Amino acid sequence: MDEAYSAGSPPKAHALPARDEAAALAAAGDDADLARELFATLMEGLVREVAKLREHFAGGDWEQVVQIAHRLRGAAGYCGVPRLDYALQELERAAKAGETAAISMWLRAVTDAADGLCEIAGSER
Repeated sequence: MDEAYSAGSPPKAHALPARDEAAALAAAGDDADLARELFATLMEGLVREVAKLREHFAGGDWEQVVQIAHRLRGAAGYCGVPRLDYALQELERAAKAGETAAISMWLRAVTDAADGLCEIAGSER
């Protein structure tokens, strides 16, 4: 079991920025409009996808947790959202290992990161 799991909280996830504009811009080839569009696209489905993660967690369907986390992580990688990206990475890893306590912890970290991004997205409108 890794240190973050045994500590009971994901310290690295909270230390990462919720949004990294420079990384988002770099991922979009320095196209600011594309970076905004990619972030908006992520945000359109994020709440729904996190709800699906919670549903599959409640049902103990780790394979679906893995698949959704992996898919979300692919999208997050282009949006400059390091906190969400890291939490999704660790959630996927925990679900692959079937570690219920770690899955629960990382699902909370994903939810927290998503909530923070929703606040950021709301303030940008």
